[in-house]
Amino acid sequence: METRKEFGPPNDYKAPKKTLKIFLPEIAFDPDQNYIGMIIGPKGSTQKELEKRTGCKISIRGRGSQKSKKN
Repeated sequence: METRKEFGPPNDYKAPKKTLKIFLPEIAFDPDQNYIGMIIGPKGSTQKELEKRTGCKISIRGRGSQKSKKN
């Protein structure tokens, strides 16, 4: 019988990252609703909990995602 070598990826191989972009509407049903604030939560606690529960990295981009400096 022949002995077969099991296939293994090269040492420097990295699996491609899976990404999914979800676009939130600027004005959904309630224009006064702050979706970004709801996702991030106080001091990022809601976002951290979602990332921990799902095993995904959540990055929020676009208008309203960064703190603005108010004078």
